[in-house]
Amino acid sequence: MDDLQSTLYQGERVLASKNANAVVTLREHGLDAIPDTERAMAWAGFAGKEAVGGRLHLTNWRLVFRSHPFNRVKGQMSIVLPTIVEVTDASRFLSKKLRVTTRSTEHEFVVWGVPTLIRAIEQARAEADGAAIQAAVHADPSSLGSGLATDLRVYMLMTRGVAAVLDVAAIASNPLDIANVLNVIDLIELAADIEDAEPQTSTQPGSPSRTKSSSSEGTAPGV
Repeated sequence: MDDLQSTLYQGERVLASKNANAVVTLREHGLDAIPDTERAMAWAGFAGKEAVGGRLHLTNWRLVFRSHPFNRVKGQMSIVLPTIVEVTDASRFLSKKLRVTTRSTEHEFVVWGVPTLIRAIEQARAEADGAAIQAAVHADPSSLGSGLATDLRVYMLMTRGVAAVLDVAAIASNPLDIANVLNVIDLIELAADIEDAEPQTSTQPGSPSRTKSSSSEGTAPGV
């Protein structure tokens, strides 16, 4: 399940790869705890959660988690670097845990070498080409995860913006697929915020500047 190269975008390269577990909250996804594991998971700080084994990759564009084929939850999850708000060390006792916070959610990974990995992620974030990432994901969101390959509603989100009310559970049931959908939405909203923050270009000196509201006034619908 770790054929990462086939999912890389043009210009994307792998910076680091580590064995890791993605932490999934069971109740949120309608999963039952695996027998005889609840006490151990609670002791490690994962009460009501399941650790999905796999590999965590850092590229110059995103974090990619790919599960092992023998897990109950299978698939690929991507977190594009521009959507990351914070990366922290959430380790507890012998459980080494990385917490990645995006605009919409938090992701936790059990992985060794958390401080070094955080530094690598922060450096990759600082050097990431947000415009190139946005364009590539817009053209091919399916490379983020297999769950986005067949869902036309995700493509509608990419082209029309986020709907006023979005039932993510209706789009996907796999926790990794849901994470991918949420990250696509994060990227769309981030791009919209950047566009809104950009100053409007003015015309010649002495002429009134064009704004979004003024350019649309007096224009018939569809024109």
